[in-house]
Amino acid sequence: MSAFTAALGRSFDLVDMPIREQRPPFWRWLVRRGFPALARALYFRLMQFRALRIVPHVSGAAAIYCENGDQWNGFVGLDMLATVTALKPFVKPIRTFPFSINPATPDFLTPALLRRGLGGLDLPLTARDVISLEVLRSLDIEARLVPDCVHWLAPVAAAVAPMSGRDPERILIAATGTPSKLRTTLEAAVRRFEGRPICLVTTCEREDGAVYAEIAARHGIEWMAPMTWQDLVAEFKVARVVVTNRLHGLILAGLAGAPVLPVCDRKKAEAYAIETGVPHAARDLDAVEPELVEAVARDREAVLACTARYRDTCRAALEAWLL
Repeated sequence: MSAFTAALGRSFDLVDMPIREQRPPFWRWLVRRGFPALARALYFRLMQFRALRIVPHVSGAAAIYCENGDQWNGFVGLDMLATVTALKPFVKPIRTFPFSINPATPDFLTPALLRRGLGGLDLPLTARDVISLEVLRSLDIEARLVPDCVHWLAPVAAAVAPMSGRDPERILIAATGTPSKLRTTLEAAVRRFEGRPICLVTTCEREDGAVYAEIAARHGIEWMAPMTWQDLVAEFKVARVVVTNRLHGLILAGLAGAPVLPVCDRKKAEAYAIETGVPHAARDLDAVEPELVEAVARDREAVLACTARYRDTCRAALEAWLL
């Protein structure tokens, strides 16, 4: 937010969404029982009603920007769509920061619901990757490609000093996923790299910290949860290779000048691999073999050339969009 404030010369206030159930049991039960349309309709109406709580906080705003990652999906997507449609009569325009949307999203939210909600926002929408852009255009929603806002941090990232006292040969693994799958795949990856200097890095301790701590303790390896994005960049600057399926892990590794191996079991990571044109990528964490990581290290200059070109292109495009 400070980057946008500095760039635009305007102030931004953060307003949280209405309180929501992360895993609404009743509605998920309806879906499992074969009533997804009823589940969607009931939940959508409930969230529209809850969204009215924040009307007093936003009614005087010149505009609303929806800040989110790929959360136009599942029940969280219903939260977002219900909120923006409820607020639309009170605030215009309602815009989005560059965001991702999974190709599977219309399977649950339906194209009609997405067109109603997303199509009611200030157009064109800003898709932050080529896969999301294709999804939005397939729904006949006007959209354009605008890079992720984290690219705006490039000058600040360049000034971050490398973390001292670190082994420059270490391999950093920053992967995420559902806890059960992550535990299995990360465990297997750690075993494959036994005897090599590796470190597990979570970019969201709340989501992955317990799994990382468990595996690190079992194998006697280091794991960490950097407190700030600058700390993460400092760690990335002292790494042989960064292995990650986190979009912001990929972007920040690029800003840090670290050779990166995208793990493409998440659409955002897959889009990053496509857009940067890096010479190596893994389909999932199971495909991350020592030989593949060594290939990334061997082709370090080629990888860095791809990520540097992508960084500069995205920075220019984001600047044009902001200003």
